[in-house]
Amino acid sequence: MRKLIAMLAICGVLIGYIVIAATIGSKIAHAPIWLQTVFYIIAGIGWALPIMPIMWWAERGGKS
Repeated sequence: MRKLIAMLAICGVLIGYIVIAATIGSKIAHAPIWLQTVFYIIAGIGWALPIMPIMWWAERGGKS
């Protein structure tokens, strides 16, 4: 049951993250290329940060 909840949470977080990243990406479409590059590198790596605690909770049961 814990893994099912984690899977649904991860899907929700990813959908929200994608919407936010796409919205910001569309707003910086006319920005200098270096700024776009920095944004897309950060956005490409940044999705893992909110996912890691969910995965930790699902695998280890939230125990210390």
